[in-house]
Amino acid sequence: MTTVKGVSIPRRSYKGPITGIEYKQSRVLGRISRTPNANEQRWLDAIEEVQTDLADLLPLSPRAYAYRIAGKPGFTKIIATGKTGVGEFLTLARRAGWIDSDTVDDSKTRTLHVPEDLTPEALDDRLKRVAGGWERWRRLGQLWVPEIWVEAVGSMRSVAVPAAAYGAAIVSSGGTNSLAEIEKLTARAVDRLMKHRMRTVVMLIGDFDPKGLERLDRTIADVWALLRDDHGFTDAQARYLVRPEWVAITPAQIADPALALLPSDAAGTKFEMEAMNPADLRDILTAKLRQYTHTKLLNRVVAASQAEGEVRVRRLDAS
Repeated sequence: MTTVKGVSIPRRSYKGPITGIEYKQSRVLGRISRTPNANEQRWLDAIEEVQTDLADLLPLSPRAYAYRIAGKPGFTKIIATGKTGVGEFLTLARRAGWIDSDTVDDSKTRTLHVPEDLTPEALDDRLKRVAGGWERWRRLGQLWVPEIWVEAVGSMRSVAVPAAAYGAAIVSSGGTNSLAEIEKLTARAVDRLMKHRMRTVVMLIGDFDPKGLERLDRTIADVWALLRDDHGFTDAQARYLVRPEWVAITPAQIADPALALLPSDAAGTKFEMEAMNPADLRDILTAKLRQYTHTKLLNRVVAASQAEGEVRVRRLDAS
C-alpha cells in the first residue's frame, strides 16, 4: 500500500484586529467547508478507527493518535520520519467538521486534583473554612466578564492578585493557543451572553515579537470567525460580544522610559514579558480591569458574600 502524504491547512491572509499587521500566509480562521480528498480520507479512516477502539478514553492528544496509527498500512514511513502530520490533520479535520472537537485534547492547560483521605473531624474543619471564605461570583451584575490570556506561565503570579480581586479568569497555554482553547473561549462567551446578557473582554499579555503578536491577533480573529461559523453571529455582533484588550507588551510601553524595558535582541525590536517589572504588570492590569468593572457593585457583592459566609459558619458550629 502506498504511503499516505502529509496534509496542509488552507492559508489565507488577514489583518490583525489588535496590531493591524497584515499576515500574508496564515492558517485559515474559523471553519473550512469541503469534503476530504482521497489522501485526507485515509487519514480520517485511521483516526476514526482509533476513536472507535478507544471511545471510552477520548479525548486523546495528537501524540497519542500518532502512536496509535503508527503501525497502520501506509503510515509507518511517515511516522518514522518524525514529521507525523497528525497535529495538522487533526486541526484540519476539526475545522472542517470531519471529527468532533471534543475527541482531541491539544490544550496545554492542566489542573490536577489529588484526592485526600479526610477524617470526619478534618472534613468539618474544611467545611468551615470553605464556608468562611465562600463568596458569590464577583462579576454578578457586571456588563463585562474579563479573561486574562497570558503567554508566559511565569507571568501568572503577577496577574493572580488583581485577577482574583476583580473576578477574572486566567488562561495560559505556554505561548500557543490551541484550537481547543479558542473553541472553549468562544463557547464561554456565547454562554455568558445567553445566561447573563454579559459580554467578554479578552485581556492579552504576551511577548512583543512576531510570534507573540500573531498569537494576540489570531486569538481574537479566530474567536470572531468561530462565532460567525458555529453560532451564526454577524461580524459586527462577534466584535460586539468579544472585545480584545492589549494589556502588555505594547508599543507605548516599549517607548515609556519609566518602564525601562530591555530588548531581547541586538536590534532592539523584540521584548519578552519577563522584561517587565512584575509590579508594573500588576498595576497596568489592575487599571485595565477597573475600566471594565462597576466597583461599587463589586464591593456590594463582596460584602454580601462575607456576611453570608459568616452565617454558614455559625450554622456549622451549631450543628
